[in-house]
Amino acid sequence: MSEIEEWSKRHGDSLLLGLPIQMAKASEAVYALCMLASQDKLLAEESNRPSHETWICFYRNHRRVRTVFFDSFFPALTAREEQVDVRDALKERVFQRLERKEATSIADLESLLDSEFSKCVESERGLSEILAIPEVLFFFRIALPCWYQYGRTPGQLFRNSLRGCKESILKLLNLDPRIQEEPKIRHTLFEMQRSETYKKKVSRAVTGSLYRPPSEAQVKILLAGLIDRYQQILTRTMPKSGLPIDVPKLGEQSLRDLFDAVAQDKGLEMEEDIPDSPEAFYKAIYRNRKTWPSSLNDLM
Repeated sequence: MSEIEEWSKRHGDSLLLGLPIQMAKASEAVYALCMLASQDKLLAEESNRPSHETWICFYRNHRRVRTVFFDSFFPALTAREEQVDVRDALKERVFQRLERKEATSIADLESLLDSEFSKCVESERGLSEILAIPEVLFFFRIALPCWYQYGRTPGQLFRNSLRGCKESILKLLNLDPRIQEEPKIRHTLFEMQRSETYKKKVSRAVTGSLYRPPSEAQVKILLAGLIDRYQQILTRTMPKSGLPIDVPKLGEQSLRDLFDAVAQDKGLEMEEDIPDSPEAFYKAIYRNRKTWPSSLNDLM
């Protein structure tokens, strides 16, 4: 029995553990995608560049970006149609689809999720072709860096930039030179470049010299925050859904044990990128939990 299966048994073998397990297991692939997305040549190539209108729309429509991201990585678990009820969302997006796949245990679910994820990261398309999907490229190139580097969503920084906030403009410009095409931002940039102080900062931001790709540790903490948010949502909504499934409780120690189990199944002693101190890990999870959506429909 694998360490992950042992961990699952200790937490009741609930099918609701499937996504947390997969999120923890996906950390290496997510890190690889972040590193690949950070390469400027992806945005420089014409074939990878959506129109300005389409690209800017992603700042205003975060749900579309997240939906395409989940659809691209876990197509068996995501629904194309809009859901208006958490019971319908859970039944359509998870349970009915699992029934059609004959997934009746956590081991079956883990196998299904592994299969779906492998289709993306190990298929002939490869990681580069995944990032050719504009929404996925935006997710890894703009959205995640906004969260781990600035603690803000792209939409928040974009709205502040449109209102003339110079610091927000510098932060976004460092990640995305295309925001200069927005008339209101272009006007503010023109004013900023008349100042010697901001002229140097704008120059550095345009070259991307302030951008730092995430470390593996940052990616894992982000995913731990996502798992924690997912559990929060289920704890709040499952009692109202009428579905006879208890939500497993996953505190910071349980999440630490999950990442350790993933590492141990790879032959490592433990997960070294997660803080040893429970208090430090809790604070890191709390900070990153707030960057993820607070409803199931937005999350999936």
